[in-house]
Amino acid sequence: MKNLLDFSDPLRQFAMLGLTCLLTQLMALVVYSASSSDAGRMMWVISATALLMFAIFNAMLQLKSENSGRYLTRSLWAYLGMVALTVGLALGLSSGSQFSSQSMKAIYMVITLCYVIFLVIVFLMRRFIEYAKRQDQESIDN
Repeated sequence: MKNLLDFSDPLRQFAMLGLTCLLTQLMALVVYSASSSDAGRMMWVISATALLMFAIFNAMLQLKSENSGRYLTRSLWAYLGMVALTVGLALGLSSGSQFSSQSMKAIYMVITLCYVIFLVIVFLMRRFIEYAKRQDQESIDN
């Protein structure tokens, strides 16, 4: 059970959050099909929310990883897969493409930009912490 809840691998994060996104969209589709509301727009909102959650938590979990180079590579592939999955689910479950609207393209661009910024911030934080630890160790040794 502990291994199932281990999110240290970006591809596992992608799989779990992708499954959660699918289940949430299916539940929203059932709820919105009973009403006269626009369910298609909600599919895109759920997809964008899942992508943003992936971006935030994936960047934070980078601090916990031991090999940051490998983690970054796997993170970028997982992010690309998450974008493809969320757009595909939203296109498939909505009855029309909201992605052609400028607002959805802008939302996805902003989330992607935020993801890259999060990764850079966490990467630099790691480097600063490693540098400070080395300096502390050198001052203790001398």
